[in-house]
Amino acid sequence: MEADDETILLAKTTDDRYADLEARVAEWHPHDVPRIERIGVAGGHDPFAAWVAESVDAGE
Repeated sequence: MEADDETILLAKTTDDRYADLEARVAEWHPHDVPRIERIGVAGGHDPFAAWVAESVDAGE
């Protein structure tokens, strides 16, 4: 077992805004090379995808 101060961030965004999210996480992250991974949602649940898109647009 290992204890660590690191935390996993799970962030939801649209394809159009992914580059902005990635840049912001890299900017804020304390490591020179942060581990940033993207999980594709092709074929995902349409109502959830619509909610994400609406939420991202509302935050602009």
